Amino acid sequence: MLACVRKIETNPAYRPMFQRIPFDARVNPTLTQLADNGVPSDEDIEAIIAIHNELAPCRERAIEDLMKIIPGIVPIHIQSLHAMDLIFVELIQRKITWSEANKRRVALRDDSTAKLQAAGVQLDRELAASHQAELAQRQAALDALAQWAHQQQVLRQNQQLMNSWNRPVITNCSKYGNSVRCSSY
Repeated sequence: MLACVRKIETNPAYRPMFQRIPFDARVNPTLTQLADNGVPSDEDIEAIIAIHNELAPCRERAIEDLMKIIPGIVPIHIQSLHAMDLIFVELIQRKITWSEANKRRVALRDDSTAKLQAAGVQLDRELAASHQAELAQRQAALDALAQWAHQQQVLRQNQQLMNSWNRPVITNCSKYGNSVRCSSY
């Protein structure tokens, strides 16, 4: 996706457009951009539409990648993209100025960032709970194995004791005069 976006970002045909509005939504607009009370020219509108069309495959790729990695944030990302599109529609319709578009983009970015952070915190909680459950499951398995090993040891000791009681006893006796001496083993 980054390669796709870089291709658009470095296109010299769009450079005049990016002087009015930052291409990267993570970049804050300059004071000049925030104070620009002009509306888009016909050439600007064509550039906005061309950029949007070139971004479409990049957006699709980003959504596909997010679905594989963090599907929980996809709805937030899609809502943000739709809201951004609506800002550009109003700009194309000349209902808002460059200044207003830049201010709305910043507000949208901040709102989306807050929502993504909240989703990240929730994901962290879920992962921590899952991790704790896995640790508890492993501990239970380890406890069961330790109990089984103890039972096996007790059984082995009992078997050894029983074997010692049941083993044949050999007694050797020897007579020496009037005395008899015996040893058993």
